[in-house]
Amino acid sequence: MSNRLGQYLRQLREEKGLSTQRVAKLSGCSRSYIIYLEQGRRKASLPLLHNLMQILDGDFTRALAYLCLDQGIPEEAISSLMRSQASPAMEEATSSGTPRSAQRAARA
Repeated sequence: MSNRLGQYLRQLREEKGLSTQRVAKLSGCSRSYIIYLEQGRRKASLPLLHNLMQILDGDFTRALAYLCLDQGIPEEAISSLMRSQASPAMEEATSSGTPRSAQRAARA
């Protein structure tokens, strides 16, 4: 199973220079829960995810897309739901690491 959200959380936390203990304290969760989120062993609720994005200065739309993808929701469903919120972060989250221009060229 994919763990895009956990990787994103860890990246944001490390970029801010925060420990798992500090993020736990700020979010009201235990340190072990933050570690489990980063490892993909637990899934965040939407309110917690929003709170973490505020603490870590992350993009909630991107985090939500990663959460959905990690849960096995097809990219097409996520794209259609988020179309009105289209942003570079959403494009990146649903592109599986391949730039859109390369995806289009591959389909042509």
